Amino acid sequence: MDALIAMGERLGGLVDKITALDLSTHDGALSAEQAAALMDIRLGAKEATELLDVYNKGVLKVAVFTHMDAQLAIEGVQDPQNHNATLDVPEFGRKFSREGAGYTDPTLDEGRLRMLVGEEVWQEICEVEEVPAHVEYTFSLKKLFDRAEKDIKLYDTIGECMTFGEPKAPRLNDRKMT
Repeated sequence: MDALIAMGERLGGLVDKITALDLSTHDGALSAEQAAALMDIRLGAKEATELLDVYNKGVLKVAVFTHMDAQLAIEGVQDPQNHNATLDVPEFGRKFSREGAGYTDPTLDEGRLRMLVGEEVWQEICEVEEVPAHVEYTFSLKKLFDRAEKDIKLYDTIGECMTFGEPKAPRLNDRKMT
């Protein structure tokens, strides 16, 4: 809070400097005082941008996302922090929008699968391409599931080789209300 108050005072001083600054010159060259005033304005603007960025990513985002999580929980949504949501602010004709929430796609550790099923089954569940001097095997998800239909114990092995999706890092945006 102290940083915000200090920044408010700094910005007030910058606005005064901006409005009072006369950048006219007779030959286009800035005086040392003009250059110093421009640098002060530039650095003040940079400090303000950094502080507001920290506020937006910290306090504001946490408050809005916490509200969204509470609303989704009231609606019975399981795992509310990993769902997209909105918070309407009709006074401005805009809404906060949590976007990109959810989970990454699960993955299959093909190396581990190959090790667990053995070379014979591995070759069965791969596409085979013969190139001069050797044979290349390319894993085929379709062939894996076709094989698993015949040998249901293979589903347990598939489960052991799965890496489940991780929560994504959602973004906070503001959008026009429609």
